[in-house]
Amino acid sequence: MIPGVAVHFADYVPNKAIQIASEHTLYSLDKTLLDESKVDAKLQQRYREHWQQTLGQLTLEDAQYSLNFRHSDKMGANAFALPDGTIVVTDDLLSLIDNNQDLLQAILLHEIGHVERNHSMRLIAETLATSLAIDYFFGDLGGMIEVFAGLSNTIVQNQFSQKLEWEADNFALTQIEALGLDPESFALAMEKLAESLPDESKLDTLMQSHPLMKERIENARARKIVFEPCTYQTLFAT
Repeated sequence: MIPGVAVHFADYVPNKAIQIASEHTLYSLDKTLLDESKVDAKLQQRYREHWQQTLGQLTLEDAQYSLNFRHSDKMGANAFALPDGTIVVTDDLLSLIDNNQDLLQAILLHEIGHVERNHSMRLIAETLATSLAIDYFFGDLGGMIEVFAGLSNTIVQNQFSQKLEWEADNFALTQIEALGLDPESFALAMEKLAESLPDESKLDTLMQSHPLMKERIENARARKIVFEPCTYQTLFAT
């Protein structure tokens, strides 16, 4: 019952409210977990230009996606998207994937899958529904920001349910195919992320809210297609 209510509710949250809550969350993260990126500014711009080129080839909703880079000693190799389309990629993630543009693109497509499917807002709505606070949420923007900020750590750590992770995975794979790219890039990105987990935390992490990483990798490889690489697929050198 509650998940169904959450989906319905998430679709009706005003865009302005989503934008304000997202901006507030990023501001808070910049004050606590995130620092200015150490990646060369020209390289950052090349990533952004390539990402905008990719977005221009897709049929998406109204979200305006912005790509941001941050350094973080605490978050490690990570990427996350806030509900307004703000995407943050850490320097450690770029290092982990060896600045491979195809792998980064696969990760970014997964992250916007969460935005396109309103996953963060559905997560918030489920929390509010269980506390019978939906009316309060609609009536008090300050209350919305407070709730959203309280869940930001969950969003940043990508602790979505298995169902939502599969939705974001399959969204990314569908877009990769639409671009005429190889789903193997998604599988390789997942393998890189799995390798980055400390040995002692791998089992606990994979057995909690995420689908098993092995299953996600197999899902990508099951969709492998014969394709001709686009001319702009490159490895970016630092």
